[in-house]
Amino acid sequence: MLGSKIKKIIFLVIILSLLIFLFFNEYGLIKYFRLKSEITELNMDIERSELEMEQIKMEIDSLKNSLIKIEKVAREKYRMLGENEHAFKVEKK
Repeated sequence: MLGSKIKKIIFLVIILSLLIFLFFNEYGLIKYFRLKSEITELNMDIERSELEMEQIKMEIDSLKNSLIKIEKVAREKYRMLGENEHAFKVEKK
C-alpha cells in the first residue's frame, strides 16, 4: 500500500516535471506559439508590402506612359503652369 502511494507520487512528479519542461524550456510550446504568431504577422506585412510595391510600379508605369498623368503631377505637386496660363495669388484680408 505504501509502495503504491510512493509510485503514484513519483509518477506525478515525473509527469509534472515533463509538462513544465515541455512548456517552459527554451524550445517549449509557449515560445513555439509566440514565434508562430510572429511569423503570421510578418507574412501579413510581406503581403502588404508586395501590394504597395505593385501599386507603386503601376504609378511609375503610368508616369512613364501617360502625358495626362505627368501633367497632373506637374500641376499638383510642382505647381507648374501651361504655356498660356497665368497664376494669380489671392490673399485674404
